[in-house]
Amino acid sequence: YPPIDKIVGGLPIGGLMLIAGPAGLGKTTLALEIMMSAAKAGKYVAFFSLEMVLGAAAMRLLELDSRGRKYQENIFTTDRVMGIADVYAESVRLASEIPLYMIVIDYCDLLVEREQSEETMGTIYNGAARLAKTTGIPVVALAGVSRGYVGGRPRVNHIRYSGRAEHAATTIALIYRPGALDVDMHDEKLPHIEGQGYIIIGKSRYKMNVPTLGAIQVEWDEKRGRWGSEVIAYIEDLTS
Repeated sequence: YPPIDKIVGGLPIGGLMLIAGPAGLGKTTLALEIMMSAAKAGKYVAFFSLEMVLGAAAMRLLELDSRGRKYQENIFTTDRVMGIADVYAESVRLASEIPLYMIVIDYCDLLVEREQSEETMGTIYNGAARLAKTTGIPVVALAGVSRGYVGGRPRVNHIRYSGRAEHAATTIALIYRPGALDVDMHDEKLPHIEGQGYIIIGKSRYKMNVPTLGAIQVEWDEKRGRWGSEVIAYIEDLTS
């Protein structure tokens, strides 16, 4: 996916990339964009759709690209109820049979098999990171934000059980579309612009293609519900 490739340097090989943010801002859509880009390049992807039923996930893929059916054979999907151990075992099995390029988990919170807590979420984040390291395949996992998030620019510490998430992840991308939020706080560096949104890079253990962490400004097609594939701008230094 060009914005991630150009700015971050691609997916973290053998590492976990978390895509986090408030509900309804386009986390799953971004993951699907990355998957479709990989499939178009002839790469194989495993997609664990724990939130969307399998039919809905397939239709979403087709909406993102009218030629989607042509690339469906490169994307292995399941909507079966699973825990992190099941995802781990199925991914390792699949990787032994085909040259998997990436593994997508949508999303981490739904892997909890008992009451959600810092310990259980830590197990999930660490399990996803261990899967990436063991197989050498990038794992892209979606994560929600905590109840402490009330609007405005999302930050790494807004991720649910952020300490565990930050420890496990190699790369963290935060989705931000101010116009889609019920509560929008004025942000001079990342203002609301109609038809655009931001992919904030909150963490990267690897050297990126830019000097500092920041936000990738890209198009957002509201009608089709999809992210653009070109970088409009890169906003650095979001410390304030």
